[in-house]
Amino acid sequence: MAEHAVESGGDMLFSAKTNFAGNGQAADALRGIIGRYLTHTDNVEARLTDFLLALNRAAEAVEQLATDVASTQALIDANRFVVDGSDKVQIPDWVLAELQDAVEESGKNSPFVPDPVSVAYGVRAMLQGELDGLLQRAETIARELSSNCDAIRDGDTSQVADLTASSQGSGFDYQSLIAEFETSSAAEVSALWDSLDHFDQQHLKANYPEIIGNLSGVPLVIRKQANDANLQIYLDKSESEQPSAEIESRIKELEKSQNDGPLSSKEQSELDELQKELERRAAARDMLNGDGAITFSPEESRVVAVVGDLADTPDYLITHVPGTGTEMSSFADGGVRELPSDIVDALERQGKGAVAFVVKDGPWASWVGENSNSLHSAMERMGQSVYRLDEDLRIEDFAGDPREVGIVYSAGMSINSAAEVQGAHYDEVISLAGSYMVSSWESDATTEYTHVQYEADAINAVDRSKWHRTPNESLAFDKVILGSEGRDGIDGHNRIAQGKESNPEGLRAIMRELND
Repeated sequence: MAEHAVESGGDMLFSAKTNFAGNGQAADALRGIIGRYLTHTDNVEARLTDFLLALNRAAEAVEQLATDVASTQALIDANRFVVDGSDKVQIPDWVLAELQDAVEESGKNSPFVPDPVSVAYGVRAMLQGELDGLLQRAETIARELSSNCDAIRDGDTSQVADLTASSQGSGFDYQSLIAEFETSSAAEVSALWDSLDHFDQQHLKANYPEIIGNLSGVPLVIRKQANDANLQIYLDKSESEQPSAEIESRIKELEKSQNDGPLSSKEQSELDELQKELERRAAARDMLNGDGAITFSPEESRVVAVVGDLADTPDYLITHVPGTGTEMSSFADGGVRELPSDIVDALERQGKGAVAFVVKDGPWASWVGENSNSLHSAMERMGQSVYRLDEDLRIEDFAGDPREVGIVYSAGMSINSAAEVQGAHYDEVISLAGSYMVSSWESDATTEYTHVQYEADAINAVDRSKWHRTPNESLAFDKVILGSEGRDGIDGHNRIAQGKESNPEGLRAIMRELND
């Protein structure tokens, strides 16, 4: 890479300047010449960094634009419209003739039945607005890239590019770079990370794992490695504050008391919390000993666990969004990672690579309070974190063209629908007893939607709510209803998100959809 070649040359010049020990006018003159060349290489490196920043911003914007163009084109095609050479949406004459014939066959328009010709013109106007917006976005992307390139040509470099270009020796200001990371977009972080040499990348990963492990734009393998350190730090800190043996001993005492009679509310709360603490530690150990996490910040209730090998070239990228009540303890073996793990294993047995990401990135859906699963605003807030994961996967730019699939359970359907509104895009979304879609959600014409549940699932009570649109009722979703063998209601609702041992029918239904 040109930038790294310039950086290497600059490092050599820096070493020559700092290590040259000659005295006298000639020696001073030589140091001056080396210093001027060093300044020049720093400027070239800074320009290359700014160029990479500009390209990454444009590439991310173009990728999102391409997704939206495909969705709009699919709607145009579905309505049998066309776009002419002037970028105008047109209704072909033969379509208008068909619509007019339909009006005449049904007799004079009833005032209660919309005129299909008028409806078609209304849809055309809506699609024209969408197309105009896309064209304007494309012009903005091109204009901003051109402006950035002009500035680079003229020698104007950004503060952060100058910072990374001057990163020689122990004097590098890592704290300032961290501050830049925290105010940069994921695309910008990706460019800045690529501009660093191997030593600086390794230094940041080793000394700032709590930041690098959770920073969008840093390569996922690096984030996983940083979070291995974060998981170990969490386990060591937890153990030092209260050894697991001490917790287990206290649990035995409380359970013995419970056998003799009901615990007081205070004792019961203590028992519940101690059991949860052991489960949280088990979850951290299981992730550390397994495929790790690309997000781990227990203080902020942030976990995105990995299932599969990030180093592979996957055929599928699966985002698994769990439902109400998910917390860190849920990530222990047998919890929310179980079903995605069985899916990845089943795909691998078919010779297909897959990586799944189980996301609970922040406070999650609850039954009551500010995170209540009935509040659209709460689902929209949580949807931001799922959208952020989708953005991470786009920036990672996996080799090949993996199929992106959202597998969403219960309230995870609501959260994921909010992520779609914010820009997340999937080739397929599979609702597992999904609850409802947020009010602003619309199906994407380039996404396949399927709803899978056991019959008489308790979630179907939401179908009767006038406040929610549900996947079970939505025409956008194909329906797969599995026989419950009498295990319906809450039992069936819980079972659909479990692994192959207790949910073989559900797993088979998911695999049929993935292979369809």
